[in-house]
Amino acid sequence: MSGAEHQDDGPVGRVRRADNAGVSIAYELRGDRGPWTLLVHGLGYGRLGWGAFADRLAVRRRLVLVDNRGIGASDQPVGPYRVEDLADDVRAVLDHFGLDRCDVIGASLGGMVALQLAADQPSRVKRLVLIASTPGEPQGAPLPGATTALLRRDHRRVPPSPRRLIEGALAPETVRRRPGLVDRLLEVRAAQPQTVAAWRAQAAASVSFSLRAPLASIEVPTLAVAGLADAVIDPMNTMRLAFAMPRARALYVSPAGHLCFWEQPELLADATERFCDGEGTVHRAPAASRSGAEVPER
Repeated sequence: MSGAEHQDDGPVGRVRRADNAGVSIAYELRGDRGPWTLLVHGLGYGRLGWGAFADRLAVRRRLVLVDNRGIGASDQPVGPYRVEDLADDVRAVLDHFGLDRCDVIGASLGGMVALQLAADQPSRVKRLVLIASTPGEPQGAPLPGATTALLRRDHRRVPPSPRRLIEGALAPETVRRRPGLVDRLLEVRAAQPQTVAAWRAQAAASVSFSLRAPLASIEVPTLAVAGLADAVIDPMNTMRLAFAMPRARALYVSPAGHLCFWEQPELLADATERFCDGEGTVHRAPAASRSGAEVPER
């Protein structure tokens, strides 16, 4: 059964649940027409964490929005978790909904999950969009020292401040000029509860990830995206993905940090749609958007 011909398209907006070895994984559908696209978010965010980026995509695409284990309406089992576990959760969602193949978008930890899925089950992934992500060492650049220290710290007594995490994931210019965006992201995080233990379990998956499959062996068409001011994951990883994967290209965005799809949602939604629709080139955005360098498909 192809993703475009799914027999159970509604109701849109209802939370559904897939089971993966006793772990319940929540997902939700959005949009009423167009090709299927699955979105998987990063550490501390779930299916509600995509903002205007998903709103824009849902106009012309049907979305499957996933809560990773450890966040939102999904189970929060005892960790630590592995990226392989989260990728298998996504596979369970595809099986439960009956999607043989679809486009997959992952951000940060979700990008690691999406990359692992493409390595393990390439037939399930039509096109791949990796936002602010990494293949892990040794194929990728190391995580910045501040990120590694934060993810490895024991937060059982004093969990990290959500405001601190959000401000660190945005470009300094964004924090200065758009304080309302920080407030909006605080609301998003509060709307999807997560225990400190589950946050630490997801953090363990992020810091320990190392893709075992050679990037050169993953032939899924891929768009790798990064904000030039990303201080959470080294944006050099986007270039490494683009040059190592045989059917990949890179797009850098500025001003933007780790949450670049919140800072430049229209730009990135348009670039994602063009890429997933199969156009041969990711066009340079208008000068007003201040987009960065692009690496064309080879």
